Amino acid sequence: MNVIDLLNNKKEFTSTEADVVAYILAHQTEIPNMNIGDLASATFSSNGTIIRLCRKLGYDGFKEFKIDLAKALEKNYIDPKTVDYFQPYLSHEDPGSIMGKVLQIQKNALDATYSGISSDKLNQAAGMISKARRIYMYGQGETLNSLRGFSLLLKKLGIFSLVLDANNDDDLLLNESNENDVFIVASYQGVIYNMPYLTNIANQQRCKIIAISSQHMKPCDLMIQLPNDDGGRRETDGIFAQSCIRYVFNCLYSIILSENMAKLSKKRNE
Repeated sequence: MNVIDLLNNKKEFTSTEADVVAYILAHQTEIPNMNIGDLASATFSSNGTIIRLCRKLGYDGFKEFKIDLAKALEKNYIDPKTVDYFQPYLSHEDPGSIMGKVLQIQKNALDATYSGISSDKLNQAAGMISKARRIYMYGQGETLNSLRGFSLLLKKLGIFSLVLDANNDDDLLLNESNENDVFIVASYQGVIYNMPYLTNIANQQRCKIIAISSQHMKPCDLMIQLPNDDGGRRETDGIFAQSCIRYVFNCLYSIILSENMAKLSKKRNE
């Protein structure tokens, strides 16, 4: 158990010590640069209170406590496994600490996606998108915004796509698709309003379907499986899920860009 865990879990604090602990947890990244007088002044306590608190935690004094806190912060910063996804943030937590945790969540998502997705499947999907006559995309919530971002990236490459909206007549648009088109469906949890109906239309029109999800989705011609991490993330699920999805979109864009580099360079020089 590191010093941050001790501060969060230890119960035998006096009311004054508890106030000091609350301040330390809310300003974790600032404490290593403070001296004992600075902390006493900031918490309206005394040097003696802080020394007693440090000894209660198992340290000889404030200097030793600061060294251990700095080490714990450094470890938390580089280790993605240290975030408690059930309660990732403390009330009024230090902004620097939150920055580190968000970085950890995104890094964990990227590492899991990178190690779990086949480069051959990404290359196949990129080829399907490059050769498509028309590209349709469908998702909901935050994923809809990620799809719109991907659509803008493709536009830079001269590839135009249509992001379908659940509030519009999507079925009428898909009824115009054929075997030369691609329908990209993205949902981390694999549950989207109207999705079975729309994918069935695309399937009947022989439009190729690319599904991007942590759950297996049918019908589809190509499944890009995201890491299935449903550990009850609650407040962090959007950060993790969209980091996975956007990483896939960025990879697809980059593969298509790489394959068309010569053509795009020629266009710029004309």
